[in-house]
Amino acid sequence: MRRITSGGRSHVIAEKSFGESGDYADDARSFEKIPGMDFQDGLRRLRGNRTLYFTLLGKLAVDVEKRLAAMRRKLAEQDFADITYHAHTIKGAAANLGATAVSEFALKLETELKQGNGADVENLLSSLEKSHAAMVECLRSLGIITDSPSP
Repeated sequence: MRRITSGGRSHVIAEKSFGESGDYADDARSFEKIPGMDFQDGLRRLRGNRTLYFTLLGKLAVDVEKRLAAMRRKLAEQDFADITYHAHTIKGAAANLGATAVSEFALKLETELKQGNGADVENLLSSLEKSHAAMVECLRSLGIITDSPSP
């Protein structure tokens, strides 16, 4: 287990595997029906290293949480360049780990801002926040991360 702290909350990342088969593709297929997550692709990108994969998913959850808070502050300041930067970073990191829903909403937000259209930024940011919350809940339900009080 590893502990990562963000915003006064502590997340514990479990170091566990999908199953005992030894084949990450078979193990990942057992989770195929979880919306917004492509575990098979994420594990494939890390050559089946489950410990690294779970660790990175936990770190992604914490990093995205921090970036979303920063994006909210920047939205109040109308700093769209910084929001675009954070959306781009989230998009790539999430895509590399198979967090497809988070990546897709980050892409929509980034694209909207790069096209100079800030009219729908609030709605897109809210959608990104909801997809992040769903990802975190998914990771919790699988026992990959758990919330625990800060030490």
